[in-house]
Amino acid sequence: MTRMQAPTRPVLPGLVLLVFMLAAGLISPFANAAKSDSEKTLAAFEAFTSAPSKITQQALMQYFSQQATHPITERTPEFEQMVLEGHPLALEVAFECMGYTDGAESLHLRWLIGQSIMSNPEGFLKAVTKYRHTIQRLGALVGYLGPDYVDNLSASILGLEERYMALRDIDSPEYSEARDEVLLALSKRIYQRREQMQEISSDSELRHD
Repeated sequence: MTRMQAPTRPVLPGLVLLVFMLAAGLISPFANAAKSDSEKTLAAFEAFTSAPSKITQQALMQYFSQQATHPITERTPEFEQMVLEGHPLALEVAFECMGYTDGAESLHLRWLIGQSIMSNPEGFLKAVTKYRHTIQRLGALVGYLGPDYVDNLSASILGLEERYMALRDIDSPEYSEARDEVLLALSKRIYQRREQMQEISSDSELRHD
């Protein structure tokens, strides 16, 4: 008589995540206390960029929550390139990371996220739709072009207009609300820059009269 085999139990997602984190060295029952937060952060990013997936993404985000008292100041160049290219999973990680950075690090992340508009405008809107509740100043996010543009009004207007044009024709209904919000924020920034240019031009004319 053939012996019936007991049905195998499905592997729980949480168990898969635990096994991955152990293998990647993100957690360990024999954790090395001497390992710096910087090294741990880089290891977490390297594990994600080497095999980007929902599982590795979740492991990285879980690492963020474990390090809540430590600002996330280390990221790999590979991860930053993924954000610039508008990789969907990397964009989500970048938005999550925003909650654990401040100062110059926060500005740099804003620049990375904003630049993704040019490479994957629809992916950017998808991420904004998901994380809109965490964005306190949308204009500051989409309007930051980097330090090279701070004192160059004409270049900043051009950069903002390029972002506007990249998003304008995205017609996916599920992202229409985010698109309209972002376009309005960009329009306000463009208007402000043009007003500043006009004021500078007027002041210059007065000085030459």
